[in-house]
Amino acid sequence: MRFFCATVETPGGDVGLLKKSLEGLNADRKAATWGKMLFSASDSSVIVTGHVPPDLATDTGVTLSEWLMCLMEHASTADGCTVRPVDGATFEVTVDAAAETFPFKLCDAMTERSTVFLRERKVVPEKKKTDEEDDEEVDYAAALGMEW
Repeated sequence: MRFFCATVETPGGDVGLLKKSLEGLNADRKAATWGKMLFSASDSSVIVTGHVPPDLATDTGVTLSEWLMCLMEHASTADGCTVRPVDGATFEVTVDAAAETFPFKLCDAMTERSTVFLRERKVVPEKKKTDEEDDEEVDYAAALGMEW
């Protein structure tokens, strides 16, 4: 697997801290070669940032701009949400307090949409379930050898 997405709680929706998390991942020799999308929510917004190395984009046809655009379009359809680009690799979704959209649930929905985007492009495996398996989430970070 060469792509993954994850929700990072500690930044609490802070753009700078989420970007530092991404920088930390990119500092790791192995993780620097993976495409990644990170999400972080606060009480009023969701921050999304990502990275796709140029060689990986060439090999797979998945670009960071296309991946971000998919997520921005998804977020813009949620009730009471305003999408604001921060820079070429980051955007913020602000949620109107009167709306019935909750940032933490939106963060989960965007993470799921990100995974669907990657599955549609066949760069992450389809989730296979047998009768014996339950609905437990797969720990992709552990599967990639990452330590949190």
